[in-house]
Amino acid sequence: MFDLLGTAAFWSSAITGATPIAFAALGALFASRSGSLFVGVEATLLGSAFVALVVAVQSGSTWLGVLAGLLSGLVLGLVNGLLSMQLAMGDVVAGLVLQILVTGATGLLVARWYPNGLAAGALQLGPSWPSTGDGALDVVVRQPVLVYAAVVVAVAMVAFFRTAPGLVVRASGDSLRVAYALRVPVARVRYAALSVAGAITGVGGAFLALGVVGVFTTGVTSGRGFVALACVILAAWRPVLAVVAALLFSAAYTYGFQTDDASLAALQVLPYVLTIVVIAFSKAGRGPADEGKGLVVVGR
Repeated sequence: MFDLLGTAAFWSSAITGATPIAFAALGALFASRSGSLFVGVEATLLGSAFVALVVAVQSGSTWLGVLAGLLSGLVLGLVNGLLSMQLAMGDVVAGLVLQILVTGATGLLVARWYPNGLAAGALQLGPSWPSTGDGALDVVVRQPVLVYAAVVVAVAMVAFFRTAPGLVVRASGDSLRVAYALRVPVARVRYAALSVAGAITGVGGAFLALGVVGVFTTGVTSGRGFVALACVILAAWRPVLAVVAALLFSAAYTYGFQTDDASLAALQVLPYVLTIVVIAFSKAGRGPADEGKGLVVVGR
């Protein structure tokens, strides 16, 4: 039953599968630091996966697809902010509304444009380097370049939060009272943070479509965006640990789907069980103090 955990193939799949979750978690974490609860991360992951795959198929270029995923994620992050702040829906409602809109729009467009299905075919992102001949070493070095990019983004985020602009972002999430006293344009900061968060998540969506599943359906994300939110909590809002948490959840996904024994089919729900457990038992007060608190005056 547990022999699977010792195979190179298992961990190679787990690392690849962790990448979309890691990007989504980093995006959600960045938005969270500014005080925005990015519930729209699931919708952004879905929408960017669709756009990336369409652009890649139409252009014949996977990297144009990745760029399109990034840009579409940025736009969806902005839309999330407009719904939450400009229309005063609040973060949770805005995220759910965005989820409904994106699910409906992508489902309609796929049905009209690709009645026979939307698939990447030979355009999928594969390993960046040839095999070393060592199975264990290949698990680390034979991954698509975006796998390593997720780690780079996490490290860069740690460094950014220690810079002056990073401290402004954190101030917007830690204390609205202090931020306003320091004349920080909180709404603008949160819009900018949601744009960056959307772009980061968009890369994850592109990789999901072009590097993991290779096809698009309205259920392609399988709740990975919400799992990413759990990763942020599990990592205590630390970027590098969020990537590690993504690998943990991905390993649960991979184990559930690679297990052949029909009696162990319940393992396929393991990632979702872990998500519930993490949220239920997470300690309060570790995240930004004013996360999710709405702004009375947009633009302050």
